[in-house]
Amino acid sequence: MAIHNAIKNYKGKTTAYIDGLAYGMASIIALACDEIHMSENARFGMSEASIFMVSSEPDEMKWRVKELKKVNSVMAEIYMVRPKKTKKEMLKVMEQETWLTAKEAKKNGFVDFIFEDVKECVAK
Repeated sequence: MAIHNAIKNYKGKTTAYIDGLAYGMASIIALACDEIHMSENARFGMSEASIFMVSSEPDEMKWRVKELKKVNSVMAEIYMVRPKKTKKEMLKVMEQETWLTAKEAKKNGFVDFIFEDVKECVAK
């Protein structure tokens, strides 16, 4: 989230290039940019936040679940901006662990441009 915020706070124009998998926080980081380019064979993925738990104490588990819900809420608020969806819709998309092709990501408003190969991406 710190990387997302740093990019959002940058005064100049920012561009993300997705040429592989932008999943979870990688997709959140890309969404911080003013413009997003995605390779036609890349994937854009959204899911709920997750953690690894060592403890099995019920109170700690309840606390972790509560905190994860807060993180998911913040992520959904970021995901909902470009496609102009509701937070509830984005939470459902995250819950289903959704993977989008470049065409689907563009159609849904997550990316601005699709490029065919890396040479085309670098040339811009």
